[in-house]
Amino acid sequence: MRVATRKILRTLALFTSCLSLLSGYARAQESRSQTPEVEEPAEAAPDTTPIAADKKPNVVFILADNVGYGDLGSYGGGELRGAPTPRLDEFAQQGMRLTQYLVEPGCTPSRAALMTAQYSIRNGLSLIIAPGTTNTLSGHAFTMGDMFHQLGYATAIFGKWHLGSEPQSLPTSHGFDEFYGIPPDTSWDSSTYVSTIQLTHSIPAPPEVLLAKGPQIVEATAGGPLRTVKPFTPEVRRAKSTTNLWTSPSIS
Repeated sequence: MRVATRKILRTLALFTSCLSLLSGYARAQESRSQTPEVEEPAEAAPDTTPIAADKKPNVVFILADNVGYGDLGSYGGGELRGAPTPRLDEFAQQGMRLTQYLVEPGCTPSRAALMTAQYSIRNGLSLIIAPGTTNTLSGHAFTMGDMFHQLGYATAIFGKWHLGSEPQSLPTSHGFDEFYGIPPDTSWDSSTYVSTIQLTHSIPAPPEVLLAKGPQIVEATAGGPLRTVKPFTPEVRRAKSTTNLWTSPSIS
């Protein structure tokens, strides 16, 4: 009899607990239905307003000849290789350092690929251009200069082009407003100085004739021809103002 009574009491207690839980749930639901819903703020629509011309970032691209992967301090070289590169290392620290890039072991092919975003052979420039050869950039090629020019940028290139000296191949025919540098079909190391010619007696001519023949610093503007500025001599290249020779026009 006692066992049966205990079972009955436990059953009643469990039943009472269930009723209490159900009653509490019903009150909570009723209270929730009476509470006004608060609308969550809608996400702001993305700003599609075009960037104003004066807000476009300036773009300066520096391409160096004959610089290996491990030459710069930011890539493990620099001071360890006897040539510290503190300013370029600072660029790397403040920006993005790329570790993989497909290049070719030559001036013209790499520059053609960079300018056109295509394999150099697609524009017939898989070999290094030498003065007097037929290799030259096609007038139909679309370059980085064309892209920036279409976006409303003022464009210029200073130093070395090495994609051909034909009128249709000049940088000023491919989106650049201005060019100033060595002959556009010439590399730094293929520019034979007058002093070298005299030393080797390779061309029987007096110095003034050789200086007039070249190599020369040249310049051009969009729609215009190449103009000779002055002879490109070892003195010009080694002068303390050599850096300013290229950077002054770049930042003016």
